[in-house]
Amino acid sequence: MVDSKKDEKKQDIKEDIKDKKKESKSKTKEKKFFSKKETSDEIKQRLELEVKEAKENLLRVVADTENYKKRVEREKEDFKKFANESIIKKLLPVIDNFERAIESKEASKESIIEGVNLVLKDILKLVKEFGVEEIEAVGKEFDPNFHQAVTYEISEDKEDMVLKEMQKGYILNNRLIRPSMVVISKKE
Repeated sequence: MVDSKKDEKKQDIKEDIKDKKKESKSKTKEKKFFSKKETSDEIKQRLELEVKEAKENLLRVVADTENYKKRVEREKEDFKKFANESIIKKLLPVIDNFERAIESKEASKESIIEGVNLVLKDILKLVKEFGVEEIEAVGKEFDPNFHQAVTYEISEDKEDMVLKEMQKGYILNNRLIRPSMVVISKKE
């Protein structure tokens, strides 16, 4: 038990010595910063040099920041230019199909209608890949968030039901991009 107390005292003494060494080192650093051996002119020159270096560092940081802003702006412009590239690439075969339909002058009316229907299916499939959905309107209750009432018709059905769709509405990734233009029911 006596040995453990001696060990504790030795440890405390060692820690005190370490603390005093640290204090003396920090005081030495302070003395070095403003050494009595330095004249006021030397201190002034040293401080001016440090200020000059700090200004240069600041200018470098400002220049780096400006370059970063310019690079981000350039990348943003490139993104805007080419953001639709993938959808355009997928639309090109649809355009080709339309051109083929126009060039086939000997085709019958039925085959042209069939070709146009196939192209329409291709377009609908394409826009669906990009998150576009048609709004179901006919037979649904009128919803001003998705439907735009163009007119109304007198009907025995429940009031404010969509009877006809004049123009389809679409949603892009759960955001309305065009409401359905509809005819709604009114009771007499």
